[in-house]
Amino acid sequence: MLRSLVGSEMCIRDSTLDGKSQERVVEWNSVSGAIHSVKNYGNTMFFLLSGLTINKNESGQEWTYTYQGLYAYNHQTGQSGKIIDAEITSYAVDEEQEQIYYFAYADGLYVYDIKTEQTRKLYNAGKEMGIAEMSYDGKYLYLYNGEWVSYAKSNEKTEITRKCIVLATDGTVLYELPINNCLLYTSPSPRDS
Repeated sequence: MLRSLVGSEMCIRDSTLDGKSQERVVEWNSVSGAIHSVKNYGNTMFFLLSGLTINKNESGQEWTYTYQGLYAYNHQTGQSGKIIDAEITSYAVDEEQEQIYYFAYADGLYVYDIKTEQTRKLYNAGKEMGIAEMSYDGKYLYLYNGEWVSYAKSNEKTEITRKCIVLATDGTVLYELPINNCLLYTSPSPRDS
């Protein structure tokens, strides 16, 4: 599966491994739009839709993203639709707890309970975390502001510290780690013993 599809007419196809059988399961028509962050969990495929507008002004180009929400496709029923209507930049699914953690543009981190369809805010974004890439390892949530740093520098001419925030699943901040032009990899290591 491609990480993102960009164009005026996009689709996701369900295909057998040999390629002999294909079915369009999701279609979206948008100029400068993208289907991205496609992830499968059990019988459900989740994905984000977003759009891009580029405006020219005296200082150059300004890029504006529009985030269209989180969508799901159920492989068994063949049904698809929007499940969270928010400007979501990134998300992670906790299959055990049946929850979706998501980051809403310039707002913060939320948790959505799949069974009850209830949403709860866990963390406020602040000026240094308007867009976040996130991941979840089954114990901790990780928010990285690299894309926001680039956006702020080019559009707002603001310097922001690149960082990774590690949170417990209740939203408690455990660590704020500055990232200085290198990849951050965290895992259990002999140093942790």
